[in-house]
Amino acid sequence: MDKNCIVSIKGTQIVNSLVNTIYVEEPCTYKKSDNNAFVSFDCNDKSKNTIEIDKNGIITLMRHSDEIQSKMVFEKDKKRTCTYCTKYGKIDMDVDLKEVSCNLNNDGGSIELHYTLRTGIEFLSENVTVIKIKEENKSV
Repeated sequence: MDKNCIVSIKGTQIVNSLVNTIYVEEPCTYKKSDNNAFVSFDCNDKSKNTIEIDKNGIITLMRHSDEIQSKMVFEKDKKRTCTYCTKYGKIDMDVDLKEVSCNLNNDGGSIELHYTLRTGIEFLSENVTVIKIKEENKSV
């Protein structure tokens, strides 16, 4: 069963001791079953976004718009390569998940990812992404 919820995402990127943080909060559709959970939402930049968490704890973040296509897969203690496509070209990045916390139930919950990004042998950034899903407040 799909639920109307709110997703809030706080992304922190650290490059050479410089910290950059973004925050997004959007209405979303949330669906949880025994095998997986899905969060789907649109952003102001007209991108369509999906977060999938499977029964093995593998987390996939997908983002699609006219100019951007990306799919990042996070699996504990495994390095994954993803391709980030922009109107300027493709960037292949290695995603190395260091820590993950995933606490989801039928009403929402949270996911926290600590990971690094590299292109080939070049270090790009350390990252922390915190995703929170909560039911929409219902007016009385």
